[in-house]
Amino acid sequence: MTTIVWDGKILAADKQVTNADSGHGITTKIFRVNGSLVAGAGSADVFSSLLHWYINGAIEEDFPSIQADTNDATFMVISPEGRVMFYNRTPHPMIIENEYTAMGSGRDYALAALHLGCDAVKAVQVACEFDVYSGRGIDTLTL
Repeated sequence: MTTIVWDGKILAADKQVTNADSGHGITTKIFRVNGSLVAGAGSADVFSSLLHWYINGAIEEDFPSIQADTNDATFMVISPEGRVMFYNRTPHPMIIENEYTAMGSGRDYALAALHLGCDAVKAVQVACEFDVYSGRGIDTLTL
């Protein structure tokens, strides 16, 4: 549960960790890996497995079986060229062609903010105001 936003230039994410409906921790959810930007929402352990898989070459045969079985996380990769890819149940990404995108429990608030002209940082700020599962600061990365 989180809010992660890509506005075509900036990747922004809240920092809240939620466990048993209590926002009690702080973590980083976006990273730079081999020139790409990566982000994850959902179960932290599944995201960690996906991140490890990607860091180690994103080899198809090594795709985390826990993700294939549960689909408990969404993993976003933004290539150095700005191509946006979502990995869900398989090592084969869905290509997102939108100008901007968002994921996580605060997604709808963030998309509305983007639609109204906000950048990624402001969109995450808006989502944090309304989504109880998002908050505790914002991290940003640019290509």
